[in-house]
Amino acid sequence: MTHMLISKQGVFKKTIFANEEELESVVKENYRLLFGDYSIYIPQKTISTSGGYSTTPEAIVLNLKDRKWYIVEVELANHGVWGHIVPQITKQLVAVERFEIRAKLVDLFTEKVKESNELKEKFKKLGISELDIRRTIEEVIMEQSPTVIVPIDYVSVDLENWAKRLKNEVWLLEIEKYTNEQTQEVIYRIPEYISSPPAEEGKKAEERGRKKISRREFLARCEKPAEMLFTKLEEIAKERNYIRLEPTMLGFSFRIKAGSDECVLLTIYPDSFYIQKLNLVQRKGFKAEAVDTFVERIKKISQLAEVYERMTQPKISLRPADISVDDINTFVEAIRDLVDSVKFQRHN
Repeated sequence: MTHMLISKQGVFKKTIFANEEELESVVKENYRLLFGDYSIYIPQKTISTSGGYSTTPEAIVLNLKDRKWYIVEVELANHGVWGHIVPQITKQLVAVERFEIRAKLVDLFTEKVKESNELKEKFKKLGISELDIRRTIEEVIMEQSPTVIVPIDYVSVDLENWAKRLKNEVWLLEIEKYTNEQTQEVIYRIPEYISSPPAEEGKKAEERGRKKISRREFLARCEKPAEMLFTKLEEIAKERNYIRLEPTMLGFSFRIKAGSDECVLLTIYPDSFYIQKLNLVQRKGFKAEAVDTFVERIKKISQLAEVYERMTQPKISLRPADISVDDINTFVEAIRDLVDSVKFQRHN
């Protein structure tokens, strides 16, 4: 039985979409209704698997309030579940497992926020300072698995059964089109956005989405420079009870506790590491002269020499062709002296 919508404007009967582009435009124009007022929408960015297979989802969306991110793949049911829809989404999920792709997405979302006063205001309303925007985005993108969003004109049994068995959370959003045969006016029926579940249920979902990497798995992905740096950071952490290496989904964060405050100094991944420059401030326990000395020392590393000052989160590649043993030793000695200066400050 087909449905009709009746209003003072007449009778609207269910009709088919002219093409996928029509459905895509409905999603793009109404993304806040579908994904929430605190969502950021990045349309059609091509991503690729390690094997070089490219794929372009309709959008990547970040929900600030719910701290979730979504891969959006708009489809028409007549494209077929097994021949088209499943292969497309599978490639997208494989692609976003790559660190390089997630880092690129962090950059894209950060730049989009920087260019928009409206988005900056949304962060402010959530109690997130402008200095913490990038860190917040990175926490969501780097440390959580994405939810798959499939806006589609009809949800088949096969698609529903496949979605239930995927390890990622999947939302199948059925969108319908209705047309007034008299006036040719078109209206769309879309699902209502529902925020995250209550705290306890949400915590379980978050834990499922944040499977932390093991030390063995991390080192298996590392080349020699990354392995060398990681083991030296481990030594520093073992020698100092106010330092710890904490696993994330893709890497490890190097954390320091000064008094009651704790902050991340750097995050290491199998192919690179990022210095959390914005945490090197007095309110986090660092003396200005100690930070200045640290910066001068690490700027001797060729990758940082010309760019450290203008980067908010300096990145150092750990590819063998990009970094030397001397560079790693320079950095390790600099970070060791920096954390010891915090210890000295805490004991005086």
